[in-house]
Amino acid sequence: MAEKRNMTDLCKEALEKLADTGDPKTLIQDAKETAGKKEKCAHKLVSNNGYGQKLQYPGFFHDVTEYKGWKIVQHKLSFHYVLLDSDNIVYAKYLEPNWYASNFKLFLEELISLAVKYPRKKSSMIIYQLVTNKKVEANKDCEGLTVSEAYNRFPHSKDLAIGFFTVNPFNDLSLIPIQNYFANIALNQDDECVVLLGKIGARSVHITKFDESKTENTANVKAGFEKVNAHVGASISSELQNFSELIVKFEGHISDISPDILKNSVWFQNNSRMNAILEGRLSKNNKVNEWDMTTRITQTFNFDFTAAANVLGVIEASLKNEYEKATKQLRKFHVIFGE
Repeated sequence: MAEKRNMTDLCKEALEKLADTGDPKTLIQDAKETAGKKEKCAHKLVSNNGYGQKLQYPGFFHDVTEYKGWKIVQHKLSFHYVLLDSDNIVYAKYLEPNWYASNFKLFLEELISLAVKYPRKKSSMIIYQLVTNKKVEANKDCEGLTVSEAYNRFPHSKDLAIGFFTVNPFNDLSLIPIQNYFANIALNQDDECVVLLGKIGARSVHITKFDESKTENTANVKAGFEKVNAHVGASISSELQNFSELIVKFEGHISDISPDILKNSVWFQNNSRMNAILEGRLSKNNKVNEWDMTTRITQTFNFDFTAAANVLGVIEASLKNEYEKATKQLRKFHVIFGE
């Protein structure tokens, strides 16, 4: 029930709704008015809100939560809440819930409830729906493309099929499925990592995946263990997709490593670990023969959870849970190089 919700969670959800609506000012005003009508106390703060003034809050306020430029802060002494935009302009100010004249919690609940009636802000993330032919009508929130059109427009893409895609955040010429988006990002990173390691002389790459949130590390579990023989420069994305432990063995010997090999890398061009490995392999006097590195998802890449949820027909929370799960998935690479 809404009245039992944690205030911080309520603030966070309200800011998410506010940041994603196309008309936040009107939504705030309507929420204030409906909250004021429901408030039974003699002292209605809805008509007494600060609005338009800039709040100079450092030292007197602490942040409760922030989302896409909108934030809610709370006074350290009086405990009243203030809703601010990215310029610290006050849009609503109420006393803390449980105080005699409080309706801030009611205001937040009304804002969340009313948000569904307001047009959503246009997403900056373009979603493409790949269809069998041009006769198939695409989702109204997507741009329709046939698979062949998608390959022509995004030639660096791999394994395109019917479904919903968006542009790779690090490669404008490549599409990534929005379903299981973060798992696909991790797969994309791992595939390129293995390819690059092979090109700079790796003889074998031992990869283990594990969930750091679990006490029992799956790196010690042998189920799913697999060996793959790979040619230098070849993708092994299909093998990377389902495993807990994987060994990739390369054939041949790399005698000439280009110092510019990372310049065209999608994911590792500015990666300090990969650049350090390359420098170690280019060294003439004391080459690196063995290396350990770990990769993980650490950002959302501006993924629009709301837009993706609407297109996929799922609840937004499920996509956010996918992201949280992905941030806890670590991939450890143990690399042995040739001479």
